[in-house]
Amino acid sequence: MPPAHVLAWRRRAAALALPALLGACTGEPIGWAADQQQICSPPPPFREAAPADPYQQAVARDECIHNWAYRLARSDDDAEAVVGAVIGACRSSIDRSATMVAAGDPEAERFYLAEFERASRERALFRVVQARAGRCSLEPRAIGAEAEAVAAPSNQAEVQSNQQNVQQ
Repeated sequence: MPPAHVLAWRRRAAALALPALLGACTGEPIGWAADQQQICSPPPPFREAAPADPYQQAVARDECIHNWAYRLARSDDDAEAVVGAVIGACRSSIDRSATMVAAGDPEAERFYLAEFERASRERALFRVVQARAGRCSLEPRAIGAEAEAVAAPSNQAEVQSNQQNVQQ
């Protein structure tokens, strides 16, 4: 007869295997298939009001990155090229974050701008890879009149920045 710890391990393994087997019978996704369905994060809501403080600006910056990464991830370009485009689309939000945090100190503003750009690149790369792996899009949110709000940048400064980028 096997030692007690081996028997205990076998019981635990059987207990873990049973739900997996039952899940296969129901047709519900389990394991990796369930993870694939959960990989996409819900896109952030459209915000009409401009951020009033550095925290709100950080949230707006992340929302911009999230939305643009999901929009641009379908591109055939490599992920780094798409990240560059996402950063370009969110440039005004990144700049505004550094300006708000630095509170008028030019040296601090340069420091924060470099830090926010580095962090934004990391975040954009994650969102691009996430969108590609999960085939994520903005469309689950875009129903009827909301479709216009989803496609719109989060504030007027980004609209102007995006228009300038298109003209160039």
